[in-house]
Amino acid sequence: MNSGQINHRRCPLCGNTTVELLKMLSYVLFDENPLSPNCYLVACSQCGFIFFDTQSSPEEFYAYYGQNMHYLSDSSGTGVLNECETKRYASILAALEKHRAVRTSRVVDVGSAKGGFLSFLKKHGCQKLLAVDLLPECVEFAKRRGIDAKTGTAEKLPLADNSVDMVILSHVLEHIVDLKAAVEETYRVLRSGGLVYAEVPSLEYGCSFKHAPMWDFMYEHINYFSKNHLVSLFESHRFSCLATQRKAIRNGRGVIACESAIFKKTAHLASKDVQYHTIRDSVIGLLAEHNTAKMREIKLIATNQTPCYIWGMSAYMQLLMSMTPIGQCNIISYVDKSKYKQTRTINGLPISSERILKNASDKDIVIFPVEPYANSMHAYLGQIGFSGTAITL
Repeated sequence: MNSGQINHRRCPLCGNTTVELLKMLSYVLFDENPLSPNCYLVACSQCGFIFFDTQSSPEEFYAYYGQNMHYLSDSSGTGVLNECETKRYASILAALEKHRAVRTSRVVDVGSAKGGFLSFLKKHGCQKLLAVDLLPECVEFAKRRGIDAKTGTAEKLPLADNSVDMVILSHVLEHIVDLKAAVEETYRVLRSGGLVYAEVPSLEYGCSFKHAPMWDFMYEHINYFSKNHLVSLFESHRFSCLATQRKAIRNGRGVIACESAIFKKTAHLASKDVQYHTIRDSVIGLLAEHNTAKMREIKLIATNQTPCYIWGMSAYMQLLMSMTPIGQCNIISYVDKSKYKQTRTINGLPISSERILKNASDKDIVIFPVEPYANSMHAYLGQIGFSGTAITL
């Protein structure tokens, strides 16, 4: 591992410019994606925070999310009201109710997607609700649910000073280039004593789960939190921490390890400095767990140019396509069930629905990712009588 100055981005917590390089990551992105395909996974030498030193600007991230219609799908994390998400929404409401009467509060959900959480609150008697999202399509969807909604970002909220009682930042902070601006904007719009609910994926907790070692490193997620770093982020901006909780969210994508916390707006700094804390060793250990035996098999397939299908165009697969021999394989087609992804291309090659696999021969190979998708993918291949080779990464 190398130490040195950052290339593009200061530490978003403490502003430090000296880091340790943990790994250089690169992705095979969808065509016309405005983000850089390369980034450095680094650990701040001053506070230990782990983040992507990416050259992509906030404007390029806004452009990326503006074209990302995935947030209008019916998958978890997009504002749906399925069983898993409803359970998660209920836990957030219960946590907030311990500190403030939510039903009489003005609540703003930032990065609300289709407004699922606020729809849940409305069903439980809450009335003063506002959804804020970058995507106009998500804003319109929330309005059709009877939720007041406006376009905006965490760094620039469409709200007056001291005008709301609660701000929800659920799975938002990991996406934001300028964390300082987002927290300062949250402070601006909250009334004195107002509350913030923040929830983020936890790389610290996630290291304890047995799954694909590169699964956690999505190119959308540019900040990687521990509990201490989440608390320090807000305490260094005049918030006091009222409660923290570690949770494992189970949905269609498997287990998502999370940290959540509730903060209160105060007049004074609770902490002048971000306290040093690092999960460096855990992350290095995670990166070292790559399945080399499986990659040797993929290298042989690439060398022999055996025709294959790549099924499941997640950020995880896009990372593997760049950093393993998968990208050199003789790819017949990319495959994904997402209708949004079926409108995209990679290096000019369209992404097809799983129905294209009905055309596969007994000499073809299908490569797809680890659980939780593998069981359903194997089941589908059995249904269509696929007689080739299926490889789970």
